[in-house]
Amino acid sequence: QRLLTFLTTTMKVFSAITAFCLFSNAAAFTVKTPRSSSTALRMSDAQLGFPGAPTGGNEPEVFSLDLPFQRFEGGDTLRTWKMPQDGERVEYVVKTNGRPMKAKIELWQGPIRKTHELTIDMQDGDKTPFRAILKYKKGPQVLKISNIGPYEFPLMAAVHVPTNERAEKLRKMTEDLFEKSPKEFVQGGPGGSTKGGAIRTFPIPNNVKSAQMIVWSKEVSGKGSKALIEVLQGPNNPKQVLDFSVAGGSQPYHCVFATPGEGVTIRFTSKQFLEFPTRIVVLPYEYEEVTTSDTLWM
Repeated sequence: QRLLTFLTTTMKVFSAITAFCLFSNAAAFTVKTPRSSSTALRMSDAQLGFPGAPTGGNEPEVFSLDLPFQRFEGGDTLRTWKMPQDGERVEYVVKTNGRPMKAKIELWQGPIRKTHELTIDMQDGDKTPFRAILKYKKGPQVLKISNIGPYEFPLMAAVHVPTNERAEKLRKMTEDLFEKSPKEFVQGGPGGSTKGGAIRTFPIPNNVKSAQMIVWSKEVSGKGSKALIEVLQGPNNPKQVLDFSVAGGSQPYHCVFATPGEGVTIRFTSKQFLEFPTRIVVLPYEYEEVTTSDTLWM
């Protein structure tokens, strides 16, 4: 009788423990209701302005480096940013902590259509950060930034989308700057990206610390632009190399190159076909006070 009672009690305790464990495991795999959070990329309505020809020192109000950056390691590590569907422009900045920078930036419209691609190879991503504003069509768009350098060379990137009001100001200012500035007509080549087309060079005065470029094919071809852009310091000595493409004449591309030191030249080589020319504008962005005539922007 005692043995039967002991066995009965033991079985009840074992059943209770088993039921508790099964309940805990079930609870662990229960699907929880996801929390919604907004990840829209918007910029504050800061005062805007594009500097014109150099007549004195200036403080830039766009292409700011004072942005929240995300760091990610090398070895093809990447980050993606979903663009607001009512947005029209995105600003991005990439830099390093003083190490070489190898990065790829892409804008995707759906899973197979890529409307923008930029491959960056720079010797010092802290001394020469890269800044750009890209216009895109409304709709589902994803910006992808990849660190294609070695694992030891981390990359820092910042991405912002302006509000609709600021985007409209940027549109007017970009168009005004492009229309009122001297433009270089750049013809494509017979083999497109295989043989290359026309080459344009822009010597940078020593007092100019950064130069801005607008690439836009409207009113000449309306097609996409492809180019190899190099920032040289010395005879055929590239410090910054950018392999660039953007789709459509409705998408102006506005970027800023850091040009520290002396003897800097920007070289623009078209990689588009002969039938698809484009126009570019190159102007100073950050500069020091002009003191002698040999530092004037030509």
